[in-house]
Amino acid sequence: MDLNDAVTYYTDLLHSSAPFGETLAWTVVRPVQGPPPSVEDVASRLTGGGSPVLVESDEEFTEEAVFMDGPPVYLGATGAVIMLTEPSGFSYAARQQVMAWLSQDAQVWHLSWNVAGTPGLEYAAHGRYLARIPSLEPESLYGVDPGALEEEAAALQAVAGAPWPAQKATAMAVIEARTGARLPGDWYEHPRTVATIDPLLGEECPPIGPAAPRAGSGRQTPPGGSGAPPYDPAAPDRRPDRAVRPRLGRRHPSQASGARPPADRRRSAGGRDGRVGDPR
Repeated sequence: MDLNDAVTYYTDLLHSSAPFGETLAWTVVRPVQGPPPSVEDVASRLTGGGSPVLVESDEEFTEEAVFMDGPPVYLGATGAVIMLTEPSGFSYAARQQVMAWLSQDAQVWHLSWNVAGTPGLEYAAHGRYLARIPSLEPESLYGVDPGALEEEAAALQAVAGAPWPAQKATAMAVIEARTGARLPGDWYEHPRTVATIDPLLGEECPPIGPAAPRAGSGRQTPPGGSGAPPYDPAAPDRRPDRAVRPRLGRRHPSQASGARPPADRRRSAGGRDGRVGDPR
């Protein structure tokens, strides 16, 4: 894929009246083996295999969302991938334990920014949270496997210092290049399945990926912060997804607590059949 075309698209999107210029929390789940997950499957992973309440968004949904028990996560299928968005830009799906669950037999890319926090590009695969680029600054790349985002970091480095929104548009284009998913400007204008997350997935929820990483070298923590357990880059299970990741194309040319939703709109995400019902 030529990254330039996607960068142009997202530059125009961020300049448009779409809500993504100020706030974005965008997650894409791309399967790497087995059948593509359903929206209900992915919604269940958001709570560690639980059964979050699902509702269908419509014109009145924005007002109802204010009174929901947990954060609303919008889901939609595009081809073989599932996209998730969170309107506030304060992301629940970006929690490391949530991304680990979402990445079961899959690769997960996440990108977010909001009016109060720093942006970040994050990646998980095969039940393991691997790497993050905080503030979209390539030199800040860290994780148990920083190499998982080395090409993405290089794409961002190519637009370092360029005028807004070059970095953000490039990060969005990278996700499209990796997954084939394009975020449309009218995403929130169409009916979507929305998972209301309650209870939230906590750190005590057991991981689903491989056993705890072994000791090794590499930059594993952000400056002044705590990170994931040490990871051995030479371990046999390192980057089992690398062979199936689409490659990036050319770089960007620029160098310069509340009430529950109505019962008749709920359904459970606990099973593949999407049966209607309140799991509470």
